[in-house]
Amino acid sequence: MIGVEFGTVEYGSVSNTIRAAARIEVDENKVYHVQSKMEGWVDQVYCTVVGTQVKKNQPLLTVYNPMSLAAQYELIKHAGTGMHMGDSSKNPRRPDAQATPPAGSPAGATTAGAATRTGDQALFESDKFRLQYMGFDDELIMTIARSGTPIYNLPIYSPADGFVIERNVLPKQKMSPDTLYTIADLSTVYVTADLPEYEASAVRAGQTASLSIPNLAGSAFKAKIDSILPIADPVSHTLKLRVVMANPNYKLKPGMYGDLEIQSANIRRLTVPQEAILDSGLKRIVYVDRGDGYIEPKEVTTGQVFGTRIEVAGLKAGDRIVISGNFLIDSESQLKASRGIRGQ
Repeated sequence: MIGVEFGTVEYGSVSNTIRAAARIEVDENKVYHVQSKMEGWVDQVYCTVVGTQVKKNQPLLTVYNPMSLAAQYELIKHAGTGMHMGDSSKNPRRPDAQATPPAGSPAGATTAGAATRTGDQALFESDKFRLQYMGFDDELIMTIARSGTPIYNLPIYSPADGFVIERNVLPKQKMSPDTLYTIADLSTVYVTADLPEYEASAVRAGQTASLSIPNLAGSAFKAKIDSILPIADPVSHTLKLRVVMANPNYKLKPGMYGDLEIQSANIRRLTVPQEAILDSGLKRIVYVDRGDGYIEPKEVTTGQVFGTRIEVAGLKAGDRIVISGNFLIDSESQLKASRGIRGQ
């Protein structure tokens, strides 16, 4: 008369589709900071707008430092005999260390000449190291040494393809060895989402995730889950999930929001229909049919939700349980119990 319906406790394969709000973020592994290794003055600035797309080895600015000029002149000074000590074919002017000294020359002349050349080479290497420390690359150093002409303004290049997301330089300003530009390669991006603890337990690294963006109707982006961070948020009780996703044509822009969908793997669990659980706050009760009209309340522990079913512990597969009308059964049992107490 009260509409009681029965179902069974089942043990079998279950899966679930998990959905979460996602954010697009910059890939931390592809963020580059452009810095100068020396103090000085900015001469020319070629990239002046945040958001500009740049290519690897594209000049961004030039800087001037008087100390670098002094080091370049010292390099040029010692480049004549110290530059190609290891390769006589590249330096025809280099005296042959094994040549026979001219007749009548002092016996120690060859040894003294070799020592001089060795000293020049040491000075050249020292000058080269100084310029490397100031930010000059090897190719530029050798160009200065061969040409004998110093460079007054050192060019600084982009370290990678990407977009300028921060600029801290202006023409003619005095600068220090700080970050001048921050460049982000957006060919891949991070997609992050916060999953409740009870849902995160069914998600593993390597599973496929699908991203949809409301403003990009018809575009679906798929990738493998990279990691689930091992620290839970103590306020929201969520775990952060991270997906590294390819970004063709730079459609995905940091700061965008979207919907992330994850199909959990098939796992075997003991489950009951969600409506079979009577949750009183402190306890979760399932009414088990014992036959001959007897129904027994059974306290259970619940776990993850799989669609219309929920994982439970405290029952056995095949148990016949109440799935509809359990609230009325609970109310009736409490009324009978209170009458029995008053009667006593």
